[in-house]
This record gives sequence, C-alpha cells and structure tokens, in this order.
Amino acid sequence: MSLLSKVTTSAALAKKGKFTMKFKKEHQIVKSWVSLVNAGTYTFEEVPDLFNLRAIVAQVLAKKQQGKEINSDIKEG
Repeated sequence: MSLLSKVTTSAALAKKGKFTMKFKKEHQIVKSWVSLVNAGTYTFEEVPDLFNLRAIVAQVLAKKQQGKEINSDIKEG
C-alpha cells in the first residue's frame, strides 16, 4: 500500500469517526507545539485542531503558567 493510499484511508476513517488519536503530554508533537507557542513563533490559536492536540497543549501551557506564577510569588515573598 502506497503512502498516499495510507493517508487517504486514514483521512476517510477519521472523518467517519473510526480512527482516533489520543495525544499525551509526552508526545513529541505536543512538546513541539508547546515550545513554539512559548517562543512566540505561533499563537495558541494556530495550534492545529487535530484530535485532542489543542486540549493537551492548553493543559501543558496552563501548568507552565501556573508554575511561573508560583515561582514569581516565592521570589517576591
């Protein structure tokens, strides 16, 4: 089966809801998008709406922001 056939089949299955992907914070694609958003290369709105990718990126970014606020409070206090 050629690459094009595999991609086409996967896209068709995804449209029918028969193919899903669950990203986790450990996946490289999540780490990459978190880094790109943190660096200002892309905005969060530009993260692809692919399965649960945006939700996981949002969770990781929120935790990082929380950590920054806690560290800031500690330094000020």
